Amino acid sequence: MNNKFHLNRFGRVLGYDGKHYFHNFGLTLAILCAIPIFMWVLTLVFGFTMPVPFRAAVIYLCTLIAIILGPAKAFGDINLKREGVRFAMLPASTFEKFLSYTLYSLLTVVIVFLGSYAIDSLLTLLPTGGFDKFIHSFSIMDNVKMMMDDTFAVEEIDDAEVISAYELFNGLSRIADISNIIGIFFNTGLFMLGNLFFQTHKTAKTIVVMLVVSFIVSNLVQIIVLSSDSPFSIYMFTKPEELDLASISALAKYVSIISMIINAILALGIYIGNYFKMKSLKY
Repeated sequence: MNNKFHLNRFGRVLGYDGKHYFHNFGLTLAILCAIPIFMWVLTLVFGFTMPVPFRAAVIYLCTLIAIILGPAKAFGDINLKREGVRFAMLPASTFEKFLSYTLYSLLTVVIVFLGSYAIDSLLTLLPTGGFDKFIHSFSIMDNVKMMMDDTFAVEEIDDAEVISAYELFNGLSRIADISNIIGIFFNTGLFMLGNLFFQTHKTAKTIVVMLVVSFIVSNLVQIIVLSSDSPFSIYMFTKPEELDLASISALAKYVSIISMIINAILALGIYIGNYFKMKSLKY
């Protein structure tokens, strides 16, 4: 099969993979989306209010779990010698198979995040239970004030400092949004690649490799950065009480932009690796 893209042929691949995807992973998706229901029932039974930041953190955690489990759970047989024959025999090009594999792996993020968020919002509308605020209505200013209390260990913070801190975090929000999107592609691609490389215990082995590589890379980066005249190396040796918002802003922007660029390049490399690994599969 050639590597040209044909829309009708790709549509058939999407349909076939979709049945396989939901058959293998549909129940897990439903459970992850329903986690807010479990939390709401707990508040109803024990009579307490569930903090909004905690509810948001649980939704993010469920999304992360879906990213980790998705490729191996939905397409775990893709590289197995006997079970993988069904994938090899699909009348489609490698690129079409790769594109379908990628789209369904990323669809996991959309289903779990939007599904759990929608359920959380519906439960917030109910007159009973401990969901008293919508997640998106939580005050950013309150968050900033709490973070400044913990960071600078002061008893009172005036409005000017809170506004300055708000402007700092608001200024970094666009970088953070882009970094989060890149992070989703990056992590999804990693577990897709692990699913193609390993034949048993795919998720566990991928996590172990990630931890080892992260440890090695972080130590190498730390050695390189600290031996240079970068802003990060300067702030590393600055006492916390000597840092002001301008210093924190400069450091945050420097680290965020560099990390975003590196992760974007790595993510692109990971998806290229997925394609060539899929192309080289033997059955």
